[in-house]
Amino acid sequence: MKRLLIANRGEIADKIIKICKELAIETVSIFSDDDKYLPYVKNADYSVFLEGSSNLETYLNQEKIISIALKYNCDSIHPAYGFLSENYEFAKKCKENNLIFIGPNWEIIKLMADKNSAKEVVSNLNIPIIEGFKLDKNNLEKTKKLGFPLLIKSSFGGGGKGIKIVENEKEFENLVINAKNEALNNFGNDEIIIEKYLPNAKHIEVQILGDNYGNYRHFFDRDCSIQRRFQKIIEEAPANSISPIIREKLFEASIKIAKSLKYTNLGTIEFLVEGDNFYFIEMNTRLQVEHAVTEQITNIDLIKIQLETAYNKEISLKQEDIKVTGHSIQCRVYAENPENSFLPTSGKIIYFNKNDSSAKIETNLQVNQIINIHYDPMIAKIISYGNDRNEAIFKLKKALENFVLLGFETNISFLYKILSENIFLENKHNITYLDEKSSYFISNNLELEFICASVVKYFLERKKEKKVFKNITSGWRNLFFRPQFELFKIKNKDFLVNYTYKNNIFEIEIDKNNFKVELIDFIEEKITLLINNEIFIFYSVLSDNKVFLQHKANIKIINLVSRFLDEKEEKSQNKYFSQMHCEIKKIHVEVGSDVLEDDKLITISSMKMEITFYANSSGKIKEIFVSEKDFIKDNFLMIEMN
Repeated sequence: MKRLLIANRGEIADKIIKICKELAIETVSIFSDDDKYLPYVKNADYSVFLEGSSNLETYLNQEKIISIALKYNCDSIHPAYGFLSENYEFAKKCKENNLIFIGPNWEIIKLMADKNSAKEVVSNLNIPIIEGFKLDKNNLEKTKKLGFPLLIKSSFGGGGKGIKIVENEKEFENLVINAKNEALNNFGNDEIIIEKYLPNAKHIEVQILGDNYGNYRHFFDRDCSIQRRFQKIIEEAPANSISPIIREKLFEASIKIAKSLKYTNLGTIEFLVEGDNFYFIEMNTRLQVEHAVTEQITNIDLIKIQLETAYNKEISLKQEDIKVTGHSIQCRVYAENPENSFLPTSGKIIYFNKNDSSAKIETNLQVNQIINIHYDPMIAKIISYGNDRNEAIFKLKKALENFVLLGFETNISFLYKILSENIFLENKHNITYLDEKSSYFISNNLELEFICASVVKYFLERKKEKKVFKNITSGWRNLFFRPQFELFKIKNKDFLVNYTYKNNIFEIEIDKNNFKVELIDFIEEKITLLINNEIFIFYSVLSDNKVFLQHKANIKIINLVSRFLDEKEEKSQNKYFSQMHCEIKKIHVEVGSDVLEDDKLITISSMKMEITFYANSSGKIKEIFVSEKDFIKDNFLMIEMN
């Protein structure tokens, strides 16, 4: 293997590049216009621009990617995860063009990508599976026999996309339509399956590897039960919550599946474990996002061994050579707002600092980068390692405190709260844990210390402004003891702040709460304050009349409200605003249309997720402000009804 094209982007592309350098393999990266400034583009030996405005024209354009690989004399292509990694047609085209596809052969990808055929393979091996079937017009009645709640998911999907829980028969039809649309958008196929839902189960997976010589190894297990919208957000290895007996059965079942398929390269077998019972759910025929926790506990570079196996090298490790040492936990940092149903967010990174951290951070983020709606909202992975689980949790929390990212909403605070909660600390959580405890983790407490920091930040920024008169700073007044005032807003709550300043001391009143704030130090975005005798260190940026603040892992966006203009806009129940930057996928009504309550109005799409707006009440469509395929910002008025 002399030269490899990486059919992916961001942090995983960068990681593959670094490993290829160790193996003396040249790399070719591909990039869209959105990504041309990212580090992975600069770090590859060759980097090629993908012209186009959408994923279909860039990272999903199979013909274009293969033609680049051939033009640059590549002998192999690494798809990493996502995009084309489980697309059997792409793997087949690689083989037809004498390119080594870093993964199993295309026939196995095709077989196991279809969850129905995968279940059939596993069922024939006498390994337990969850009761379910492919949904079509002829078996709708079978759903009632399974009983509610049910799970709808894409036959060809993964990564939690297109999965819906059906609680009752009334909501079944709409959720099926939504699931089919999301499956089509993400995987190019709208076929779905129905399964019995097991809300109290653990999600456990086993990492396996096979070669061309009939050797099969497992690299132990991972617990991926912390999920939102069926998407993993915290993963750990090993899976200490299951019994040694169940663990051995999972290893045995996984190797049995791999042998039956004559599987080659890396793969992951996923199970649900409920008490003493386990059930196969799917096989991922690719590198997993969470592979790093397995690397940490085994001290084995999975991408390196994946490349060696793809180039027909025999696995040199015996099973007894693969040992577990310590514990590792990974959390995924997402551009999303947990307080707004985990909807994706987007915007420009105005400040980013990883600081010194004992944890491993995998990301390609940089200041001024635009996080847009075209890609998955995962923007970083933070991986900790400890001698035991408690140490790994402690280190991960410290890493989150030091990971400063300002410019838009993220899930950093949310992750930190999960790591601090007793159920997680005691390892008693299951796959529905976050759904049941969401109100606990999504805190609406409005810390007044953040308002104090906003006052100081705004004061410091205002001092930099051009002086009206020489030696007179902005905000100066001749009646010194009359307090200055500002109006701040967090979400929908206003805070009127009165304050005085003298000799680095602020006397601040917020809603009859008094604070004495001393400015200890400020170096660029880092401000150290003594607030009522306690030290607080904030990272803060003022941009577009918003103060972005982070103290440890607690992040807030505080709006500065003009004292001269009333900028409030009435949002009646008959006005429908976008909740995020998005694309208009489908408009279901026309101007003048009569609609009933719960009728469909408009469907939007952002970061591969689809959301449909329904009428809050009966009425008539007064005006439509968007067209299909439009890209709009968050809080944009889309439809108004009478």
